[in-house]
Amino acid sequence: MLALRKSLTAPASLGWSYPDPCKWPHMVCFESNWVTRIQIGHQGLGGMLPPDLNALTQLEHLELQFNGIFGPLPSLSDLSSLQVLMLSNNQFDSISAGFFDGLSSL
Repeated sequence: MLALRKSLTAPASLGWSYPDPCKWPHMVCFESNWVTRIQIGHQGLGGMLPPDLNALTQLEHLELQFNGIFGPLPSLSDLSSLQVLMLSNNQFDSISAGFFDGLSSL
């Protein structure tokens, strides 16, 4: 999650200053340990998604729609719990090989 914060340009109003991502607005965690939802659509974000987003194996919802995120979409093949993926209205320029592999709950 810290790599996500570093890779995206986010307005200060987003409130991602706490060291614990489970205390960030627009994040939902299970038992304060695992991020299960990232709901940052319509937040005026820019930058690229980090490859280690794939390490969030408990993630169920990833909502990034209507931002200015660009570059390649990293593989999400380890996110077998992912049920909701919203990526529309960004500027992604490619999808990694095997992007949908392992997304058995989508």
